[in-house]
Amino acid sequence: MDLESRAKWVEYSKAKDTMFAATDIPEAPWYVVEADVKKRARLNVMHHLLSLVPYEDLTPQPLAHPARRTGRGPGLWAVGREPTARPGVSGLARQQRVKGRPPVRAS
Repeated sequence: MDLESRAKWVEYSKAKDTMFAATDIPEAPWYVVEADVKKRARLNVMHHLLSLVPYEDLTPQPLAHPARRTGRGPGLWAVGREPTARPGVSGLARQQRVKGRPPVRAS
Protein backbone atom coordinates (compact mmCIF):
# COMPACT_ATOMS: atom_id res chain seq x y z
CA MET A 1 0.00 0.00 0.00
CA ASP A 2 1.53 3.33 -0.99
CA LEU A 3 1.34 6.64 0.88
CA GLU A 4 -1.39 8.09 -1.37
CA SER A 5 -3.62 5.09 -0.64
CA ARG A 6 -3.06 5.49 3.10
CA ALA A 7 -4.00 9.14 2.88
CA LYS A 8 -7.29 8.17 1.19
CA TRP A 9 -8.11 5.30 3.58
CA VAL A 10 -10.99 7.18 5.19
CA GLU A 11 -12.54 7.99 1.79
CA TYR A 12 -12.13 4.34 0.70
CA SER A 13 -13.83 3.14 3.88
CA LYS A 14 -16.74 5.57 3.45
CA ALA A 15 -17.17 4.53 -0.21
CA LYS A 16 -17.15 0.85 0.81
CA ASP A 17 -19.79 1.44 3.51
CA THR A 18 -21.96 3.41 1.05
CA MET A 19 -21.66 0.63 -1.53
CA PHE A 20 -22.56 -2.04 1.05
CA ALA A 21 -25.60 -0.05 2.23
CA ALA A 22 -26.84 0.46 -1.33
CA THR A 23 -26.35 -3.11 -2.56
CA ASP A 24 -26.98 -5.27 0.55
CA ILE A 25 -30.39 -6.88 0.01
CA PRO A 26 -31.95 -9.97 1.65
CA GLU A 27 -31.64 -11.98 -1.58
CA ALA A 28 -27.92 -11.15 -1.95
CA PRO A 29 -26.38 -10.08 1.36
CA TRP A 30 -22.79 -8.98 1.83
CA TYR A 31 -20.56 -10.75 4.33
CA VAL A 32 -17.29 -9.22 5.51
CA VAL A 33 -14.54 -11.72 6.29
CA GLU A 34 -11.56 -10.90 8.46
CA ALA A 35 -8.66 -12.09 6.29
CA ASP A 36 -5.53 -11.37 8.30
CA VAL A 37 -4.90 -15.14 8.53
CA LYS A 38 -5.91 -16.70 5.20
CA LYS A 39 -6.39 -20.23 6.51
CA ARG A 40 -8.70 -19.05 9.27
CA ALA A 41 -10.57 -16.78 6.82
CA ARG A 42 -11.19 -19.64 4.38
CA LEU A 43 -12.38 -21.94 7.16
CA ASN A 44 -14.73 -19.24 8.45
CA VAL A 45 -16.18 -18.70 4.96
CA MET A 46 -16.72 -22.45 4.49
CA HIS A 47 -18.36 -22.72 7.91
CA HIS A 48 -20.61 -19.76 7.20
CA LEU A 49 -21.68 -20.97 3.73
CA LEU A 50 -22.42 -24.47 5.02
CA SER A 51 -24.46 -23.01 7.87
CA LEU A 52 -26.73 -21.33 5.27
CA VAL A 53 -27.58 -24.64 3.57
CA PRO A 54 -30.57 -26.44 5.13
CA TYR A 55 -29.37 -29.82 6.37
CA GLU A 56 -31.34 -32.93 7.15
CA ASP A 57 -29.60 -35.98 8.59
CA LEU A 58 -29.89 -38.72 5.96
CA THR A 59 -27.93 -41.44 7.74
CA PRO A 60 -29.60 -44.74 6.80
CA GLN A 61 -30.87 -47.11 9.45
CA PRO A 62 -28.72 -50.22 9.98
CA LEU A 63 -29.75 -53.13 7.79
CA ALA A 64 -31.04 -56.35 9.30
CA HIS A 65 -29.09 -59.21 7.73
CA PRO A 66 -30.49 -62.76 7.63
CA ALA A 67 -28.70 -65.39 9.68
CA ARG A 68 -25.64 -66.91 7.97
CA ARG A 69 -25.90 -70.41 6.61
CA THR A 70 -23.40 -72.87 7.93
CA GLY A 71 -22.37 -76.30 6.73
CA ARG A 72 -21.87 -77.68 3.22
CA GLY A 73 -25.26 -77.74 1.66
CA PRO A 74 -26.23 -77.13 -1.95
CA GLY A 75 -25.11 -73.76 -3.23
CA LEU A 76 -22.24 -73.50 -0.77
CA TRP A 77 -18.60 -73.85 -1.78
CA ALA A 78 -15.81 -75.46 0.13
CA VAL A 79 -13.45 -73.07 1.85
CA GLY A 80 -10.89 -71.66 -0.60
CA ARG A 81 -12.67 -72.75 -3.77
CA GLU A 82 -14.21 -70.45 -6.31
CA PRO A 83 -17.47 -71.27 -8.07
CA THR A 84 -15.63 -71.39 -11.44
CA ALA A 85 -12.85 -73.69 -10.20
CA ARG A 86 -12.68 -77.11 -11.81
CA PRO A 87 -10.59 -80.06 -10.70
CA GLY A 88 -7.30 -80.24 -12.62
CA VAL A 89 -7.19 -76.55 -13.61
CA SER A 90 -4.46 -74.62 -11.86
CA GLY A 91 -4.91 -71.12 -10.45
CA LEU A 92 -2.57 -69.71 -13.14
CA ALA A 93 -4.62 -71.27 -15.95
CA ARG A 94 -7.80 -69.93 -14.38
CA GLN A 95 -6.32 -66.39 -14.19
CA GLN A 96 -5.12 -66.50 -17.80
CA ARG A 97 -8.49 -67.72 -19.00
CA VAL A 98 -10.15 -64.81 -17.22
CA LYS A 99 -7.78 -62.34 -18.89
CA GLY A 100 -8.64 -63.76 -22.33
CA ARG A 101 -5.44 -65.77 -22.87
CA PRO A 102 -5.38 -69.50 -23.51
CA PRO A 103 -4.34 -71.55 -20.46
CA VAL A 104 -0.70 -72.66 -20.20
CA ARG A 105 -0.27 -76.46 -20.20
CA ALA A 106 2.26 -77.87 -17.77
CA SER A 107 4.78 -80.09 -19.54
